[in-house]
Amino acid sequence: MGNSRHAQRQLAFQTLYSMYFTQVATLDELKKLFESTPDAAADDAARTGNASAADNTKNENADTAMHEHVRKAGDLAWHIVRGVWENQSRIDALITEVANRSMSRIGRIEQVILRMASFEMMTTKASEIKIPLSEAVILSEEFGDARSRQFINGLLNGISRMVTEKGMTLNA
Repeated sequence: MGNSRHAQRQLAFQTLYSMYFTQVATLDELKKLFESTPDAAADDAARTGNASAADNTKNENADTAMHEHVRKAGDLAWHIVRGVWENQSRIDALITEVANRSMSRIGRIEQVILRMASFEMMTTKASEIKIPLSEAVILSEEFGDARSRQFINGLLNGISRMVTEKGMTLNA
């Protein structure tokens, strides 16, 4: 996983998704979960066979170093994880209003992606609001099913309009 902003969003997604399986009650627990989230790029390569066992052994130290570099430079990932965690009820209210359905009727993967993108939209300049939307669509293609992309794109367009028209912001 490189130190790109997309890699940071992947790390944020994985951390937030793992909260469905790991109870987090304090900011310290959230930070520990964030720091323990595995590197998806390495996991994907191993699972799909895109990297040979020799490559994995040879590059293990480099991968670990790169993973730690992403964590240390993880300002964006941590910003998203902490912001979503701290503002989840407000973000969920926005999503349910636009989706016209409860969060329980939205898949977990889509919930996480929608929360992340909504948070970013509510904390970024209006001129950059399409960036989280585009990144969310990419994440939905990577982690969601065949219908996720269209669902995410449609809802986030509505959320984007609501955020810009009503000036909805979060202090993050």
